[in-house]
Formats: sequence, structure tokens, C-alpha cells
Amino acid sequence: GYPLVFVGINQTLTIKGEGTITADKKVTVGVYGVLHLEGGTIVNAGTSEDDAAIDIYYWNNDLPSYEGIVGGTGYITGGNIQGNVWVDEPDEDGKATLVISGGTFTDDVTEYLESGLELDENGTVIVHVHKYETVVTAPTCTEDGYTTYTCACGHSYTADVVAAAGHKEETIAGKDATCTETGLTEGKHCSVC
Repeated sequence: GYPLVFVGINQTLTIKGEGTITADKKVTVGVYGVLHLEGGTIVNAGTSEDDAAIDIYYWNNDLPSYEGIVGGTGYITGGNIQGNVWVDEPDEDGKATLVISGGTFTDDVTEYLESGLELDENGTVIVHVHKYETVVTAPTCTEDGYTTYTCACGHSYTADVVAAAGHKEETIAGKDATCTETGLTEGKHCSVC
């Protein structure tokens, strides 16, 4: 079927506020179209497998398909999406793009979330707050020390570098040779390593 709202070539649709769009079909973003969803609710009331709340794709009957075509683009920073969210898979003909940094979803949209964001159990986009465990690596005579910060999500970094201490030389006294022992000249070694 046909979409309720179609954002086509060189068109931009911005949805704000608290209104609701309910339809058997979808809000479709076609080739070179841009959707900015900042608020409101989109409800997919359809019963067909072809129904979705939002559909972003890169092919359009009005345009020939050719390599490098720019597909639809969606930016979701808020709102409530009740139903499927479809984004065409990229292939040699082009790709569609969806970037999500806010909102609430009934469909799993994890793969479209901006880096560092995740969905809570209600499908709401939340900003992940890193909770770091620290491991301190002490400096040696020849290598710098540092602290490694690691979050359970896998993100880690190093900081708090402490310069290598350098060798702490001390003098070893020489000794004369005897009938049973070899003599040694005065020398030096590191008292740490």
C-alpha cells in the first residue's frame, strides 16, 4: 500500500510537539528525503507484514536505480514510535540512513543508535553513563606508569601517566683478589631492577 506521509526528493519533514499520526501504512522517507522526528507519536495500525511506523529507503519508482544514489535519511531525537522501523539494507545501488539519539520505540532499533546510547527495558533511548573500574600500572625504571579505566560496556582508556623513574644507581665496592676468590673492581647497578 501507499504511505500516509511520503517525504520525497529534496523534501524535509520535521515532526515536533505532542500530536499523533496513526495509519495503516507508514511515514516513508524516499530518495533524497529527510525526516527530523523531535516529538509526537507515530502509530502503525496496519496488520500486514508490509506495514511499518517508519520506512526509510533508497529506491524510488521515479528515479532509475544507479550506484551511489543517496537514500532517505532519518534523524530521530525524540517522540514515540509504535510499530516497526525499517531501513533498507545497503547494496551496490545505495543506502538509506537512520540516526537515533532519543525517543521511545516498540521495535528494537539498537543498530541505529548513536555511539554510547542504549535502550532501556521500555524501549526508551538512554545515554549510557560509563562506570569505570581502574587498574594502576606502576612505572618501572624504563617504562611509564599509567591508569587504565574500563567500563563494563567495553569502553576503556588510559590516562594519568607517571614518567619512568629511571635507574637508581648505587656503587658496588671493589674487593681485592685472594688465594681462593676472584677480585672485583668497583661497579654500579640499579638498586630497583
